[in-house]
Amino acid sequence: LIFSNTYHLLLHPGPDIIREAGGIHKFTGRHSPFITDSGGFQVFSLAYGSVQESLESKGELKRSNLRNKKKPYWRSDVTGKNAVKVTEDHVIFKSYRDGSKIVLSPESSIQAQKDIGADVS
Repeated sequence: LIFSNTYHLLLHPGPDIIREAGGIHKFTGRHSPFITDSGGFQVFSLAYGSVQESLESKGELKRSNLRNKKKPYWRSDVTGKNAVKVTEDHVIFKSYRDGSKIVLSPESSIQAQKDIGADVS
């Protein structure tokens, strides 16, 4: 069983490229079953950090400059207070790779997992 992270696959190489390659099995050359997640926790982490950081902050969004002190190469425009917008229907965030805007909903997450070709979603 191979666990694949939907959030990271959304950002690179992208579900379209994996689908066009014939799915995750052909793309990776592996024939074991693949399981994917929704990608939601990674998006949560952009705004709130780790679970420990979230609990310590009592729900306050992390400030991007705190992350920058530890990792000066970290993109300050894709983390912290303005990194994620959550609505009833979806979450909007920016790619850490190129800053492009991404909208993730339950439906788009499921579609991405289908495009990836996961055996278990």
